[in-house]
Amino acid sequence: PTEMGRCETASFTAAFTADAIQTASGVLFTTTLPNAGFAYVPGSGLITLNDGTPVPAEPSSSGLNLTWDLDFIFGMAYELPPGEAVTVAFALVAGCGTISGTLGSRVDFVLGGTGYWVSDSQPVEILPGAVRIEKIPSVISAGVGDEVSWTLVVENTGLGPVYNVVVTDVLGSGLLYVSSDPAGDNADQTTTWDKTHILSLEMIAPGERVEIELTAKVVACAGLNNRADVRFGCDDGSVCFDTEVQGGTATASILLIPRNPLLVWTRPTIEMPYCSQSGVPVTIPITNTGLGAAYNIRLCMDCSPLVVSDVGPGAAYEGGCFVLDAPIPAGGTYILTFTVTYPGDWCAGVPSGTVLCQSIYENACEEEFRPPLQIGSFSTTYGPEGAPRLSVTLTGSGEVYICDVGSYHVEVRFSGLDSCGSGTTSDISVAVNVPA
Repeated sequence: PTEMGRCETASFTAAFTADAIQTASGVLFTTTLPNAGFAYVPGSGLITLNDGTPVPAEPSSSGLNLTWDLDFIFGMAYELPPGEAVTVAFALVAGCGTISGTLGSRVDFVLGGTGYWVSDSQPVEILPGAVRIEKIPSVISAGVGDEVSWTLVVENTGLGPVYNVVVTDVLGSGLLYVSSDPAGDNADQTTTWDKTHILSLEMIAPGERVEIELTAKVVACAGLNNRADVRFGCDDGSVCFDTEVQGGTATASILLIPRNPLLVWTRPTIEMPYCSQSGVPVTIPITNTGLGAAYNIRLCMDCSPLVVSDVGPGAAYEGGCFVLDAPIPAGGTYILTFTVTYPGDWCAGVPSGTVLCQSIYENACEEEFRPPLQIGSFSTTYGPEGAPRLSVTLTGSGEVYICDVGSYHVEVRFSGLDSCGSGTTSDISVAVNVPA
């Protein structure tokens, strides 16, 4: 062939025809390679004798010259009858740095005791391949939790084919690999495709392109860049061109859409049964009405003098705050449950007061939110089973004439429990203060 691509192998033939009336002897073929970028393919040498017999034969080499000495190869004087032809076929491979040149061929021979030589040459043009890679689209708008997809386009923009093409895509730390089509070899943030994954990557002809679909998930607010590179080379492992080294890396990124959480919950109103020793269960549903998940959630409550215990699964009470183990997704609800008890002396007074409540949480970008404080309350129940109470009612005439008798009625009422723990109510004393 007069044209070759880099990393390609081509077969050539040198044919020598003897003089029409004289036998040729001492036949010696010499081929001169165009330049050092060409290499002989071992085992490709083949001599075809004038009778059609094929004889595999390796040449001796010196610099750019390949030599087939027929007498030496056959171990005897070889004679080529008049008008007959003998050929030498061989293969050459072009490496990554091979440039165009002229392939020369010379045959030395003897006619009637006199040495002669003939020669021929042929130009061999190297058609270099070239690759470019593109990611489409270059920018995608997405939020944390969204899946995004790119198309990787690899195109041969050169004059010759490219071989052993390898495509590499590296995701930023804020992206998580989901899938690709065709499937590649994924390891953490890096996915690689070669001819074992996509057959057409073994050879891409000029003007042809290969497309790969890549899908990833946005898992953070930073590290949202993505880059892809392509390289090609020869079967011996040599690399002819690599965009990562020589330029041409394809890049893409995510334009982050912020999606903030908003936690809504009802401030607690706790009623303590009088003289209760077992505590009061409290339930607080926490709903995320925002567009994004809420992370690192804390609900801080100053419940003093009440004591918090028996916190439900998924949360813990630490340093005056309920700490949730897991985020609440947008539209999700977490049911916070716990128990409060009064450790004080019920006979010394009944507990009542306010509960200061502060919610603290973060969005996916670790930005903190602190909505305004909410004020809850706790009190002690009264009534037949509640705290003991006395009431007194005095009724009678509002005016009394001198020497008359005024009549009055005193009514005392008791409600609530008359015992608590080991103690009971004392006797009730009623005192009426009569004016002088």
